[in-house]
Amino acid sequence: MVTAMATATKKKNDGWGEGTGEYFEVTSASSTPPSSPDVPERDLFVPVLALVSLTGLSAAYLYESIRLYANGELYLPDWLAAVLPPAPNF
Repeated sequence: MVTAMATATKKKNDGWGEGTGEYFEVTSASSTPPSSPDVPERDLFVPVLALVSLTGLSAAYLYESIRLYANGELYLPDWLAAVLPPAPNF
């Protein structure tokens, strides 16, 4: 039985609850129709975690570079040291 608000599927009892291994009906209420079986659902946890991690590491690297440059402790190659102005003395 499939309606606009509920879908029913049959699942086998996994042995954790009561039952003798018979099939039972599971219903789930949903406001959206079931998705097409051709298109699997995608979990965005890994891409979001990767973007947040890379952003955080980049920000920490930039912060430390600016902090070391401001203290005059950032060692730069000669070609880059010629381009940047000297670090301010506080």
